[in-house]
Amino acid sequence: AEPAPGPRDVMIKLHAASLNRRDLRIALGKYSMGLKCPLVLLSDGAGKIVATGAEASQWRLGDRVAVHFFTGWVDGPLTPAKAATALGGAIDGVLADAIVVPAQEVVREPEHMTDVEAGTWPCDGVTE
Repeated sequence: AEPAPGPRDVMIKLHAASLNRRDLRIALGKYSMGLKCPLVLLSDGAGKIVATGAEASQWRLGDRVAVHFFTGWVDGPLTPAKAATALGGAIDGVLADAIVVPAQEVVREPEHMTDVEAGTWPCDGVTE
């Protein structure tokens, strides 16, 4: 079933997703962080906003965005509650046609990037 955004959410039609090191470790059975099963994998993805909640006025239909790896960690130190919002780990990830996430957890794709490039950016692009 297609997800529906809540008042502060956006729905993204995903055009690209990428694998990162954690995804490989999960696939190889070498990631022991108590994942739920079944689980939709992958944390890094990009696409276009196709629906918005009533209070997600900062976004417009068709905006090109990438989704944040942790959908509940905006600032401050990492806490167990924030860690429980990791896409493709603690919660279902981006290996889907469309996902719903909080509007504050997406970023506009840079104009010079393709969706494929932006789909590698959220976690891998900022990891040393």
